[in-house]
Amino acid sequence: MGNYVLEPRQELFVREYVKDYNGAKAALRAGYSKKTAAAQASRLLTKANVKSLLQEIQEEIKHFNRVTIQKIIAENSRIAFSDLKDYVKWGPTGVKMLDHTNVDTRCVESVEIIPGAFGNKMKIKLYDKGAALERLGQFLGAKAKGEKPPDFTINIHVGDDDKSAIGIEYSIDQQ
Repeated sequence: MGNYVLEPRQELFVREYVKDYNGAKAALRAGYSKKTAAAQASRLLTKANVKSLLQEIQEEIKHFNRVTIQKIIAENSRIAFSDLKDYVKWGPTGVKMLDHTNVDTRCVESVEIIPGAFGNKMKIKLYDKGAALERLGQFLGAKAKGEKPPDFTINIHVGDDDKSAIGIEYSIDQQ
């Protein structure tokens, strides 16, 4: 670590800040009052010695986790260009889940099976493609309009054996 002149609470703030990058919460965890936490965080993040320590810790985290810009772009690309057809197959006979060992589960945020009167209902939620595309666009220098695409949910009704589906429904949540 570099030789930074920081009060113990300031250093603790930096170490807490890199956990979630929420300044107000980091200030609270570092011992600042709830009333002044947001203002303290804002003030601390402008101080040169705090910024230097923060940058050094971020570099250590990147090195430790072997995080590179290429990996970040690849992961965002994987999410941005994921396709539901990689997870389910549908046709005249219904909807079937593909074998999970053959799909890229890194794009799946959650899978939920909900028992129902007419069979199980399976909900597959992929990570937010719109957000991944926006991050890629920002990285590539595109100007973001700031508009978030609507949330898209697909529910697949699966038979009792969890392999054959009875139906499929989807909803688009407009904001």
